[in-house]
Amino acid sequence: NGTMLLNGKYRIEFPIGNGGFGKTYKATEFVKVQGRIRKFEIAIKEFFINSYQKRTAGTLMVETPCEKIVEIGKAQKKFMNEVNKIKQFSEHPHIVNVYDVFDENGTCYYTMEYVDGGSLLDYVEKTETCSLQEEEALKIIREVASALSEMHKHRMNHLDVKPENILMSEEGKAVLIDFGAAHKFSNDDEASSLLAITSGGFSPLEIGKINDFSPATDIYSLGATLYWVLTGEQPPREGLSERDEKPECISDKVWKVLCVALRTYREERPQSIEEFLAL
Repeated sequence: NGTMLLNGKYRIEFPIGNGGFGKTYKATEFVKVQGRIRKFEIAIKEFFINSYQKRTAGTLMVETPCEKIVEIGKAQKKFMNEVNKIKQFSEHPHIVNVYDVFDENGTCYYTMEYVDGGSLLDYVEKTETCSLQEEEALKIIREVASALSEMHKHRMNHLDVKPENILMSEEGKAVLIDFGAAHKFSNDDEASSLLAITSGGFSPLEIGKINDFSPATDIYSLGATLYWVLTGEQPPREGLSERDEKPECISDKVWKVLCVALRTYREERPQSIEEFLAL
């Protein structure tokens, strides 16, 4: 806390997230405007692999074991690719904005918009029932769906939609984050560098063997997120079918949508966000 980065442009305030490929911090940006210094709230993500890397005692320098340099180098390249994936959608209201990219302390960083309300996971778990009413849940899902629709126009899958990767502003706006697993398919044979991330019942069964672009993969995760938001329970790992018992908290109409979106085989799900929303 209090660490200055990029020649004093940024000050770390406190950590707000810690994932496999990086740490995220709440930070302050200092900007000179008409001769006066103004302060802005931002978030900073630092490339840091907990299982391999460590800091030199008494310094900020990140150490990488010699035998892991090549492997860490590839992972760092994926981290920087994440920045480029997000930047192309910087104007979308439901995709997090990325601002600055820089190297320091033997690692790399990027700065992004700070969303002040925490994750959808936190938001739902703070409620009395650990679930949301249908009207509010559908509003959030439609906002995330609009973000995915924009990505899909560019033949990009997010591949890790889940409550932890959706931030909620204090005004109740949903913002999609964490593009570490996202993959842009320029041709259907370019999936060799795809980073498969399995997130329990939020990931469809095909997640580990995807080799082509398919909106239906993200639609499964979006449906699973809706199921969790409405019930407070983990989505079934094998998906849903019309034969399953409907929870009382879900209306008949939404239940039919979930049973289609969470089908095991992706060709049986809606094939576009627009088709999903129409249901």
